[in-house]
Amino acid sequence: MPNYYDSQDKPISLTKEIAKGGEGIVWQTDRSGYLAKTYHQQDREQIEKLKLMVANPPQNPTASQNHISISWPTDLIKDNLGKSPNWVGFLMPEIRNTKGIFCVYHPKSREKNAPQYNWYCLHIMALNIAAIVREVHAKNYVIGDLNPKNILVNDRSLVCLIDTDSFQVTDPTTRKVYRCSVGFPGFSPPELIGKKLIKITQKPEHDRFRLAVMIYHLLFGYHPFMGKWTGPGNPPGQDEAISKGYWLYAKKSLLKQNLFQPTPNTIPLKVLHPKLEQCFLRCFNDGHQSPTSRPSPEDWVDALQVAINDLVVCSKNPNHIYSKHSGSCYWCDRAKTLRVDIFPSVPNPIPPQKVSLLSPQSSPQSSPKSSTQSSPQSSSLQAQNNLLNQRIQQLQSQNNLLNQQIQNLQTENNLLNQEISLLKQQLSSQNKLHFFLTQVPSFFPINLVSSLIAKPLQICQSYPKILTNKFQILNIKLSSQQQLVRLQQWLATNPKLKLVAIGVFVAIVLVWLSSM
Repeated sequence: MPNYYDSQDKPISLTKEIAKGGEGIVWQTDRSGYLAKTYHQQDREQIEKLKLMVANPPQNPTASQNHISISWPTDLIKDNLGKSPNWVGFLMPEIRNTKGIFCVYHPKSREKNAPQYNWYCLHIMALNIAAIVREVHAKNYVIGDLNPKNILVNDRSLVCLIDTDSFQVTDPTTRKVYRCSVGFPGFSPPELIGKKLIKITQKPEHDRFRLAVMIYHLLFGYHPFMGKWTGPGNPPGQDEAISKGYWLYAKKSLLKQNLFQPTPNTIPLKVLHPKLEQCFLRCFNDGHQSPTSRPSPEDWVDALQVAINDLVVCSKNPNHIYSKHSGSCYWCDRAKTLRVDIFPSVPNPIPPQKVSLLSPQSSPQSSPKSSTQSSPQSSSLQAQNNLLNQRIQQLQSQNNLLNQQIQNLQTENNLLNQEISLLKQQLSSQNKLHFFLTQVPSFFPINLVSSLIAKPLQICQSYPKILTNKFQILNIKLSSQQQLVRLQQWLATNPKLKLVAIGVFVAIVLVWLSSM
């Protein structure tokens, strides 16, 4: 692998390939917190565009939360040293502990990957995205390819915009435009559908349409231009539906007949706060023929702040968060009707927090540290901070309970170990007794064995020949040599009783000797 350097000629090691696409490769580097992207082919215009981006980054609206909201190029990298650098890519921040936003807004995926996110959290994510787009537009950039694949979210509902090197960039000095050549199905505004984006200089109102579609995905879980098709033939694709203005709440003046109708799963627009509802109507109705009529990011920030402050918690399911103006919990009614709850009960549900209302005035970068005016994102950050503190308290409480349970388990474990030790001792004694009892016939007195067996065994071990001679003399009342042979054969075939027989014989011998 070749050597790489940054713009200050400091070496960089590309340690591991993370992802590979048609344009380039993303790498882990030896610099903590940074990734690198290298291009397959050198593109002089792309390098000039990156230089402009490095020199003029947008404000990070979540900097006070120690969160990077935009994965922006921070420096160029080259594979040589000298006066003629061969630029091959760029460095960017590494965004950790996040997931694709698709995992959050789609109901089935959310239930599997992030069930703790409720409707309040989705409002907060929408607010954060609107604030990011506002910061990007404030620097005269156009995103161009805003879509779910380019947005990540963490467990605090903080989002991050990635793949920023595809943005449309305008040189502030020469006014040269480095266009965005890529788009995502279902996110292009009607006036751009079917056009070659590489030949079009896009405007902020084009991003406004994409922002509305993204927020709709978050709050409803599906694309706005879809429903039950009632027209002839197969239903149109998303881009065709967008170009013709087919959405469920289209104006009659826009469409003679709306061929998309609600399905049983359709969430009505009325569940939203009226200010959010008006934003969607302005974007998809008025903005269909007049792109400049679409709500700006500032409009969305204002509407979302008002809507968040109108959210309340359901008395039946604390994970049901709904707009107070609606009067009752829509999610309960929907779950009862469809028997499917897209916000099921979860432990420690996240309650909505109030946010401070901010009027859209000057752009955030003009007074980023003002004590009286803050970025429109600051309200969402305040809510996120309160949310984080509450979750920390809950985790601390759970940790204390777990520690107590661990101590109890350790005490129980010690007691069990003691009981096991006693049982082992008892078992050892029982095994010895069992062995003795199984070796002694039931007709032989146990007391006699216990008193006589030890000494006779010693005698047997020390004087085997003497005992054998006495045995032959006494014959144990056997009248013939044949009976003795039989007895010996019997003892030979019954080894377990041999010891007992010897003990009996010895006892008789001792009794006889004592009587002499």
